[in-house]
Amino acid sequence: VEGFIEFFDDVTERMRIEDEARRHRNRLAHIDRLHTLREMTSELAHEINQPLCAMLSTAQACLRMMRSGHGDPPVMIDAMQDIETQANHAAAIVKRVRHFAKRQEQRLAPVSLRRIVESALELLALESRSDGVTVRVEWPDETPETPDNTWIVADSLLIEQVVLNLCRNALEAMADGAAEAKQLTIRVEQSIDGRAELTVKDTGPGIHPADAERIFDSFYTTKSDGLGIGLPICRSIVEAHGGNLWIDPSPARGAVIRFSLPLHLEPISQ
Repeated sequence: VEGFIEFFDDVTERMRIEDEARRHRNRLAHIDRLHTLREMTSELAHEINQPLCAMLSTAQACLRMMRSGHGDPPVMIDAMQDIETQANHAAAIVKRVRHFAKRQEQRLAPVSLRRIVESALELLALESRSDGVTVRVEWPDETPETPDNTWIVADSLLIEQVVLNLCRNALEAMADGAAEAKQLTIRVEQSIDGRAELTVKDTGPGIHPADAERIFDSFYTTKSDGLGIGLPICRSIVEAHGGNLWIDPSPARGAVIRFSLPLHLEPISQ
């Protein structure tokens, strides 16, 4: 080797600019999360109020049985387990909100949409019974011999909140109906285009076509005491997971709302 030429490129300033831009993006993302959190606060207060009310009513029923001297131990144990389940769910909601506000990423992991629905229905059992609603669950592709085919990659608590919100909307829609006509149907399956799909159907008065066009707009509500942010938040959560949420435009009776999410295609050990 008779000689060589060496070039130097000082990238210090470029790295500083890129680092500052990255920090700025993180700050903007955090501000956006806090803005979303502010919009979610009232709806989350409603969500937390549901398990608290269930816990209170169950505890009051237990106290009445104990004071009357008719407290049956098996019944009391079941009631205490219901209270424990509702308390754990309320705690999970609070914990999730704290994670959301602390710049932490969504906890995405493979999870079965059917198992999320089963968990949500356990929390809704007391409400549906007290409202006189018959809950029907359909797993059209599942038999004891076939595996669960609705695995997704998601933050399971957020998707469970979507399921709870849609089901509670259905329960509220049927509140004034005749007891024998109140039926909530939940269907979980693979859609025609190969995605995991959930359908929530009720036998309430249905959704007026004029409302259907605006029902996902923030702060638009058809409820006298509604805030109009529940469904927009549900759609935002589903879309953040790469999915879609929509209303069936022409159900034969009541209202039908669906959402679909991408399937997790990797093998799952069950």
